[in-house]
Amino acid sequence: MFAAAIILGNALLLCRAPLRELLDARPADIPERAAKIAGALEGVRAVEQSHARKAGSRYWLDMHVQVDPAMSVADAHVVSGKVKAAIKREMPGVMGVLIHIEPYQGELADASA
Repeated sequence: MFAAAIILGNALLLCRAPLRELLDARPADIPERAAKIAGALEGVRAVEQSHARKAGSRYWLDMHVQVDPAMSVADAHVVSGKVKAAIKREMPGVMGVLIHIEPYQGELADASA
């Protein structure tokens, strides 16, 4: 019984990391780093949300980026392209970035991020 308990304990420890990936556990510091990169770019007023999930050895990011509400759709699209390129350039482990553009909402948005 003692040996069985040791084997079962080791099996649980070995399964822990793969199960976290299968259940889309939040990867350490990836969303925060991506949000910091995006927030430093011209045209980005705030990053409302940033989520990452692991696919194999790489990551997929989903991000809500706030821009000037008066900005045209074409200009907002350019900003989202710059965000994607900057994140992929500075974080080679990122395979894909999905950007959702939102109008900047001032202090309210900054407090919820």
